[in-house]
Amino acid sequence: MAILSVGSEFSKFVYIDVVSKNMKEIASYVWQDTNTNKISVNHLDSRMIASTGNNVFKVSKISDSTLVPFIENIKKLPANSNFTDHKWLNCGNKIILASEKGEIFII
Repeated sequence: MAILSVGSEFSKFVYIDVVSKNMKEIASYVWQDTNTNKISVNHLDSRMIASTGNNVFKVSKISDSTLVPFIENIKKLPANSNFTDHKWLNCGNKIILASEKGEIFII
C-alpha cells in the first residue's frame, strides 16, 4: 500500500507491506514541496510509484528500501503544468496523464 501525507511545509510518501503480518514500512521519502497531490502503485510492478501534482510528474522505483527516480523531466510534457490525474495502463509500464488544461499524455 502507498500513502501520501501532505503538510504545510513538506510531503511524505510511505510504502507499506500490508501482506505480511507485521505491516512494515518498505520505503519512505520526504520532500520539501507540497505540490504532489496523487500517488499510485503500478499494478504490474509494485516497485514502481507514480506521483502527480502542480508542476509534478515523477515515476520512482523502490530499490533497497529507497525511492529512486525512474522517470523525470520528460521533454514532451509542457513545463509548468498542473497534472490533475494519472492511471497506470495494462500494457507494460505506461501511464496516462491528464493536465488541468484537458491535455492527455501517454508516457
